[in-house]
Amino acid sequence: MSKPVLSCAWSIFCVMAAAKLFNSLQLVGLATVSGDVAKTLCADAAALGLLGAAYSWTYAALQIPSGILVDTAGSRRCVSLALVIAAAGTLCFALSESLFTACTGRVLTALGLSFVSVPLMKLISVWFPVHLFGRMTALALVVGSFGYWAATTPVAALSEALGWRAPFLGMATL
Repeated sequence: MSKPVLSCAWSIFCVMAAAKLFNSLQLVGLATVSGDVAKTLCADAAALGLLGAAYSWTYAALQIPSGILVDTAGSRRCVSLALVIAAAGTLCFALSESLFTACTGRVLTALGLSFVSVPLMKLISVWFPVHLFGRMTALALVVGSFGYWAATTPVAALSEALGWRAPFLGMATL
């Protein structure tokens, strides 16, 4: 593989691995700020559960359709649009004043981020040498796993200093 092609592959890989991290942040970040979200939205435990489930169920339900769409329409177009949808959903959630708007934001975020894992594996299998598949997959998962950590102490500290919306506004702008 030539240097320019490998350089492009690494650039795309970094964007996709960052999106994997963003997915982990979204999954756990709500739990970190749930008390403040509950106060703002006048939500009880069931409503918070709905917000979490809206993300998880949407993400899970769209894994197979996202893979089919990526195979049909191509990764570049699908992932580009999906990441814009994820950012819009995160912004919608961060600015929400009602449970409905918050839930809509979570669904849109999950819809967008459901286009990360399958295209990331396809990217690794097509753009990198076959003998690196295991290492590249592991690297992507490690980067993504940092999102679980970042969703705890850093999100809590940012939320404490600037309010629960700040971490999600930050994620929406990335």
